[in-house]
This record gives sequence, structure tokens and C-alpha cells, in this order.
Amino acid sequence: MKQLVTTIHQYLCLAVLLCCFCSVLTLQSCSSNAITLDQSGDLIIEDLTIGTGEKIPADSVIQVAIAYRGKLTDGTAFDSSTTGKPTYAALGAEQVIEGIEQGMRGMRIGGKRKITIPPRLGFGIQQFGSVPPNSTVIYEIELLGLQRLIIENLVLGTGTSVKSNNTLSVKYVGKLTDGTVFDRTIDNAQFTFRIGIGQVIKGWDIGLLNMQEGGKRRLTIPSELAYGSNGFPPTIPANATLIFEVELVTVRQ
Repeated sequence: MKQLVTTIHQYLCLAVLLCCFCSVLTLQSCSSNAITLDQSGDLIIEDLTIGTGEKIPADSVIQVAIAYRGKLTDGTAFDSSTTGKPTYAALGAEQVIEGIEQGMRGMRIGGKRKITIPPRLGFGIQQFGSVPPNSTVIYEIELLGLQRLIIENLVLGTGTSVKSNNTLSVKYVGKLTDGTVFDRTIDNAQFTFRIGIGQVIKGWDIGLLNMQEGGKRRLTIPSELAYGSNGFPPTIPANATLIFEVELVTVRQ
């Protein structure tokens, strides 16, 4: 999603690399020459078109299908979706900048919003593509559809919290909505993967974020975030909603 989709992990990594690079050149801390984050400005939300369809909930993880354009305050365009093709992003899953996260909540399908985002809720002090540090950015976003992922915490964990790119070891059982089990870990076996890089279905990449070690979740995943219209023959039919119960055993950086 180019500039629109980013993660906290990317911000942190970039900040660390910049600081280390500066230290090597100057043989001192970066702090004296660091750019200060501009804390001014408010998040401004303008409804250009009021939608009439389903509403984005206030606080749940949900996948949105959108068309969008991003520009600077001088009108310079820096990002947009592909004409005729929706862009997909997850709200509540650390995949978009905070201004988009806050600004899209409450939208309805068919609606269009203009969201003016100050630096502290946008790209901050980093040069991000063609967006200069401390830039206010403006997005016009049309909400085309929603793909609802239901997350239920069956057991709350107390260990390390899951972030994108972590390596997870889990035990799980997967069922169809009629209760048919199509996959599971056997006995004490564990399934290990990296989250957020497409090694598992999208519903897992989104639904296991922020889970803590020792926890157990039930994920009800729509087909769009699983195997879609192709299914996974012979065990998973086309357009199937899937239900997983996942126990998080370990989290590694």
C-alpha cells in the first residue's frame, strides 16, 4: 500500500538505524542534531460523502477495502490506490498510520472522507518516500467494503506480546462453521511461523497481533481473509468462513 500502510516495527527500525549512522559519523549521540517532532495541529475529519452501508466499528480489528489519494498541504500527490482496484488494509492491527486508524473509524460503506493528519499522527520526523519530515498529509479515502474478522480471547496470556515479524510457535485446531475439523496440531506438536509476512493466511497475520504468550484465541475468519473463492480442496470449500482456536506457546523477536 506504499506510504499508507506501515508498521510500528518499521518506524522503530528506521529510527535506530538513523541514530546509529549519525553516531558513527560524528562519534557522538544524534540527540543534539535530531529533528524535533512537530506536536502542533489537529486531526481533521471531513465527510465528503456520507455512506449508507455497514459502519466501521469503533475498536475491533477489521479489514477495509478502500480507494484513496494522499497529498501534501501544497497539493503535491505522493500516493494513491490503483484505478479500478481496491486497496486492502487492516484497522486495529498496526498496519496503518495512527491518523488513518482514528480517521476512518465510524465510516460507512459508500462514504468518502478527507482526513488531514498532523505529523505526530502521520509519518513523524522520518522522510517517508516523497513525504518530508514533519509533514502534514491529507488523504481522501472512499470506503468500498469491509471484511470482518472476529477475535475472541478465550484465555488472556501474561507473556510477551506479539508484534509484526515476530516468530510464533502455536498449537491450534481449525474448523468449518458446521464443526468439521479440517486441520490441527497433533499431541504436543507446535506450528512455527513468522507473522505479518504472508507465511499464513491474512486472518492469522491480523488476528494474532498483540496476543500474549500463554493466551488462547478463537478467530472467526471470513473467506476473503482465508482461502477465498478457491478454497483449499478437498478439506476447505470455496468461500468458507473458518474458525480457529489458537494457543500461543512462544514469541521470539
